[in-house]
Amino acid sequence: MADTHAARELHLFIDNDGDLYRQQYQPILKNLATKQAKGVYDKGKAIKLWMYLVENGAKKYVREFGGGEWNRVFDKETRLEVARLLNEHFLEEYALGAYGSLLPKKYQPKEVRHAIQKLKGGKCRHASVTPKPKKRASVSVSLAAQRARHVRKLHRLRAWL
Repeated sequence: MADTHAARELHLFIDNDGDLYRQQYQPILKNLATKQAKGVYDKGKAIKLWMYLVENGAKKYVREFGGGEWNRVFDKETRLEVARLLNEHFLEEYALGAYGSLLPKKYQPKEVRHAIQKLKGGKCRHASVTPKPKKRASVSVSLAAQRARHVRKLHRLRAWL
């Protein structure tokens, strides 16, 4: 039976450890968000992926705070419970659209893509609020027409003087 207090303690430790977050948590989020967007997400494999993070978190917790062997302090059922909690949290946040910025461009919703582009300070092709005015088709004026126009201007100028 899983120890709920130990599971909560380990979950909080993993959430608040900067190294674990940067080195494992973020890449796992990005990976799972991409899988979810592709439609190939598998819950069993996702929990197994979270288990790698949970085991490293358990080892690091025992190194920092002591208490014996990491696999006895946090038994398999407790670690599995933490992995399930992390997976549930991921699914809830993904459903709310929290990980849209972690997705590769082709899987990002347009709104997220435009927001990211604006934050980077660039222009986004699709996000223009007002449509750009269409350019007029350039009319090629023949050389003879240009000369005739110029001659008329000269005649008017002479007549005025």
